[in-house]
Amino acid sequence: MIQDGIHYGIPESVYRADPAYSYSRVKLATGTMAEYREAMLNPKPPSEAMIVGTLIDSLVFGSMAGECVLKPEPRAPNGWRDEVLASGKYPVTKDNQSSAEGCAAALNRHRAASRFLKSTGASQVSMFITHEGVRLKARIDRVPAKSTALVDLKKCQDASPGRIVTREDGSTYEPLPKWSYDMRDFCYHMQAGLYLWMWNKLAGTEDRREHWVHVCVEEKPPHLVNVFQMGQRSIDEGEKLFFDTLAKIRACEASGEWPGYPDEVTVAEVAQ
Repeated sequence: MIQDGIHYGIPESVYRADPAYSYSRVKLATGTMAEYREAMLNPKPPSEAMIVGTLIDSLVFGSMAGECVLKPEPRAPNGWRDEVLASGKYPVTKDNQSSAEGCAAALNRHRAASRFLKSTGASQVSMFITHEGVRLKARIDRVPAKSTALVDLKKCQDASPGRIVTREDGSTYEPLPKWSYDMRDFCYHMQAGLYLWMWNKLAGTEDRREHWVHVCVEEKPPHLVNVFQMGQRSIDEGEKLFFDTLAKIRACEASGEWPGYPDEVTVAEVAQ
């Protein structure tokens, strides 16, 4: 097990192998506990989207060398993908590589994104902490120097900002961007709340971070880029959600019971 603290230069595979609770693990329990247990007993292999996201990280941060394996051309041997996954690495196709390279190039051209991703700082920073007897871990994409923010790079389908909409009476409003719904659906606020809490616990007042920034790049050409700063309310709610969900996991681990849907009759009406 890795010692508590902030660590620089730990390989991705070493970080993943540590059994501490992470955001990606705990968010699996935001559904039913039965689904969480199934996910832990039978973990799914990384999806194509996850592999492309990992490859983008490698191209942008240069910290995944050796973690990605390019598919042999013109034809990989039978079982190639399974063998690569079994080795703890990521199988990458030519299409994966092309998509990731397009995203990385777009990020490099974007001034606001480059300010967070390319300025002085550290990438792929690992954190470990023991809280109330439970070991937690997190891995930050980017820690800019002389900043109040921690930065996370995300590939997405729609990074567009909210647009002004005119009502029939002539008044206007600005709806939430699609990214706000992605933050909710994928529990990205849970990640932000945990990571900021961990960093500030470990770094102390000398390098306190108050803000969480998402650098988002669209997966399809022309790979548009947008930068979002998460609101404080969402960060606070995400921190609470993480620790409440972790408590549910720990209670089920202690009891050996993993409930699914309610064990009772539910009245349902035809949707109108």
